[in-house]
Amino acid sequence: MTAEDRYLAFQQKYPKIELRIPQCLVASHLGISAEFLSKIKKRLKEGKGRI
Repeated sequence: MTAEDRYLAFQQKYPKIELRIPQCLVASHLGISAEFLSKIKKRLKEGKGRI
């Protein structure tokens, strides 16, 4: 799975958990850096999808 796919699966499995834990912990769980997770979230928010 790509990092984006892992993030989307994480969101589906644990909805709203990101509101309660720091982004760096989510990124660590996904095996990516917090900066890269930020880029993924920005692209998804803009509706561009795949990196």
